[in-house]
Amino acid sequence: MLILAALALAVAQDADGGMDVPPPRTVPTELATRFAGAVRRNPAFAAVAGRAVQPDMVGIVSPALDAPGWIVEIHWREKGKVRSGVAMLFDVPAMEKVKPGTEKIIPLAMREGPWIAAKVFEDLTFASWAEQTQEQRRSGNEIMAQSAIRVISTSQAVFQSMSDSYGEMRCLSQPASCLPGSKEPAMLDASLVPHEKFGYRRTFHPGASVKGKGKQTGLIATWAYTAVPLDPKFGRQAFCGDSTGSMCAVEGATMPPVIGGACPKGCQPLP
Repeated sequence: MLILAALALAVAQDADGGMDVPPPRTVPTELATRFAGAVRRNPAFAAVAGRAVQPDMVGIVSPALDAPGWIVEIHWREKGKVRSGVAMLFDVPAMEKVKPGTEKIIPLAMREGPWIAAKVFEDLTFASWAEQTQEQRRSGNEIMAQSAIRVISTSQAVFQSMSDSYGEMRCLSQPASCLPGSKEPAMLDASLVPHEKFGYRRTFHPGASVKGKGKQTGLIATWAYTAVPLDPKFGRQAFCGDSTGSMCAVEGATMPPVIGGACPKGCQPLP
């Protein structure tokens, strides 16, 4: 069932960290009836006897899957009380075309027509699920921003160990462009640290230039690298790392000016 968890997560995630959850709309009656059946067939949901899923529900078409998928708010009666939850559903035959082999591992007993409830989150409303999803995205974006800074810091340390200076970004991805004749492999794959990714804008701030030997170019005495949210909804903090090897954060979606290849003093050190 690991693939079901992966597919459920794919419904809610966005690779660039920049997708808003649209407001839900009423699910057409015929489709809602099938969804209710699929939810009743979900093993975890069905483990509690006597649950009656109501066919009236709201939701959205999943924007993150290449095959038909829905995220819906459901309601059911249990021991005389009405409870709510959020279910993630997808069309098995359609998913099979995108991810061959999907159909073979999903028990027939779980399907309601072509649909399957891959995951059911109990005691949530669509609004609370959307907020949790957005918060998870923000946290994920922040982790990726910090990771990018650490990658730069590690690459700079390697470059400095063989040149006695730090280097501009091109020096890290193409050492020979700054150190003529160098046969050192790239310390950094530039494609891994694009200018904008996962809801953050990343910027390299070179410090003062260092005069190289012969035709050596791009050598610098200090550097800083910042990652700032493109919008507050993508991240709650801006981050900075520099040639001292430290990393710090500033609350909000702005970073004070970076001067001389050093993180600003108002930036609070991270553990």
